Amino acid sequence: MSEAFVGTRNQAGAVNLTVECLSAAVRANPVPVLLIGAGLAFLVYDAVARQAERRRLRILADEAIQRTPDGTLPGNRPNQLEDKLDDALEETFPGSDPVSVKLTR
Repeated sequence: MSEAFVGTRNQAGAVNLTVECLSAAVRANPVPVLLIGAGLAFLVYDAVARQAERRRLRILADEAIQRTPDGTLPGNRPNQLEDKLDDALEETFPGSDPVSVKLTR
């Protein structure tokens, strides 16, 4: 292929020759060209998906930093945790003694 470029002095002739050689190679080997194209398309898709995931995680991290920590909420004070646990047990097992409940598979 490089031998074909020796006589060309203008860029348009070199480009036309390159396009002709490339199109002849594609016509001669369509399956490998399709596989290469599919591989390149997958690489582009993967790069775009990874960038979108990084952007989403960055937004979530920024939102998490701005939120109030759970420990500062009024219902999460240490003296109220026992009451919340009792309420949760009563809600889960209404009218029964939590100690006598048997868990089965």
